[in-house]
Amino acid sequence: MPETRDVRVIGLSENGAEVKVRTDEFGRTVVSPRPASVVGYETLTIAATAVSLAVALPVRPKSFVGVLETAQIRFRGDGTAPTATTGTVMEVGDQIYLTEEEVENMQFIRTGGTSGVLNGHFYDVEVRP
Repeated sequence: MPETRDVRVIGLSENGAEVKVRTDEFGRTVVSPRPASVVGYETLTIAATAVSLAVALPVRPKSFVGVLETAQIRFRGDGTAPTATTGTVMEVGDQIYLTEEEVENMQFIRTGGTSGVLNGHFYDVEVRP
């Protein structure tokens, strides 16, 4: 039986059951039970001009979970674009969980000379840390 470690609750299914994520012995992420369906994927390059997620999907996503790669960025979801010096800092390797409203409103910008890359999935249910 595979070893389980790093178990944590990431959300609730539509019937109220806890959704758990764990890492198995091979380093794979396992979600159980699997109540959420992936409805899209995005690779967003974050440069010197503020950008948003490009949600062009047949189903309106309820959440987004992404991981930052390459370089530090900042983000804001209050309707004001972030700058290289204002907004919440996100470091390489950090995860971000966005709700349906945040998916539509969040904007991102790099903090230095290297663009960040945010890779993630859109889901049909809300996923939270």
